[in-house]
Amino acid sequence: MFAASFAPALRRITTRGAGWLAPPDIDEYRQFAPRIREQWRQQGRSGEPYLVATRKYALGSDAVEALDRVTRHYYSFAGPELIESLIAQAMTTPERINAAINAYEEAGCDELVFLSQHDAPEQVERLADIVIDRLDQKHQRTERDMMSAMVE
Repeated sequence: MFAASFAPALRRITTRGAGWLAPPDIDEYRQFAPRIREQWRQQGRSGEPYLVATRKYALGSDAVEALDRVTRHYYSFAGPELIESLIAQAMTTPERINAAINAYEEAGCDELVFLSQHDAPEQVERLADIVIDRLDQKHQRTERDMMSAMVE
């Protein structure tokens, strides 16, 4: 896996890599992923590249404060522009998490990794509740569609 979005990285991903670890920006993902897939085919590689994206999140009533605290501490070596950008990209609501899942799913992402930016272990449970609700709804729609097809 290679984790960069520029021409030399594209060459490395498609000639030597197994896939791509995308930056946490869906627009950049949408622009670069098709180039990787096309270049992969042009290189005569079998199968498909494995495309992974990461997104930072914090949930709960103190999510914004925790996100700010954790990000500023962890990225203290970086300039304020990068820190502010990371904070702005992070998700702090179930709606933003669901929107990100939808966007990456539609863009053909193979795996979306969520990185907690909160120091409370309950963050995993909060994220799981959102994802499990999505899976339950998807399962119910699939079941309903199958039943409708059997009735017709």
